[in-house]
Amino acid sequence: MDRHNGWRGLFGRLDLHGHFPTSTTDPQPMGKVGQVFHPTQDRIVSVRECARSQGFPDSFSFAGNVHNKHRQVGNAVPPPLACALGKQLRLVLEAKRRERIDAALAAQW
Repeated sequence: MDRHNGWRGLFGRLDLHGHFPTSTTDPQPMGKVGQVFHPTQDRIVSVRECARSQGFPDSFSFAGNVHNKHRQVGNAVPPPLACALGKQLRLVLEAKRRERIDAALAAQW
């Protein structure tokens, strides 16, 4: 059995019409996630391209050197996902609050 799946994706290009298979903290061609090359240009994807794949707006800035910035993008919860989770959490908390208020009012009667 091939332990490394034939190093599938090693030195691979991203699919121009596909998706990012994953966001990584260290986009290196020899890394575990080898599909880090731009689909049409001979280079590794930029921090900004990785950030866009995660849903960060172009106005968002990252701190430090390129390595630090890739790490921040790779470790981040994508902003659209964070927003969706936050909205759901708010709905649940508001429902719980209404339940407590209703229970308190019912206890008064």
